[in-house]
Amino acid sequence: MIIDIHTHNTTPELTPSLLEAAGRNGVQTVIFLGAVLRFGYSPDERQIREINDDTIATVKKYPEECYGFCFANPTHDPDFTLQEIDRCVTGHGFKGVKLEVALNCRSERLEPIMKKLEELEIPLLHHSWYKSVSKYPEESDPSDIAFLGRRFPRVKIVMAHLAGCGYR
Repeated sequence: MIIDIHTHNTTPELTPSLLEAAGRNGVQTVIFLGAVLRFGYSPDERQIREINDDTIATVKKYPEECYGFCFANPTHDPDFTLQEIDRCVTGHGFKGVKLEVALNCRSERLEPIMKKLEELEIPLLHHSWYKSVSKYPEESDPSDIAFLGRRFPRVKIVMAHLAGCGYR
């Protein structure tokens, strides 16, 4: 089985053609992560909910072809973030959590999220990039992801974008 685990459902109108292209290329399942940059690099709680609502609608419309990951921003109140993860995972069958660049993954603020992922036995997909220029202030790189993995060895972590500026 081929799974595309890193697809951003940026506009609902594109979803049918995206799923059709996936099928044409032998991809049986698409994991939608949400339009994570729609509101910039640190969306607020209302915006997080809107992004996840769009993914919920996509998954409901195409239940045979796709799953969702809950987009979260660890700079928010942990109660909100954990409730949003519960809403998406328990309430709507999402299969994991997606984090972007709002906060470096070495931050202690990820602890409640990681403990929740461990409890739910679902993976984290975390943006990561080695960059030579234009690194966002809180952007994680692969060494940060490795640090997070050592802190939470029972959580499966999918690291996206190993080498933005080439192999190291």
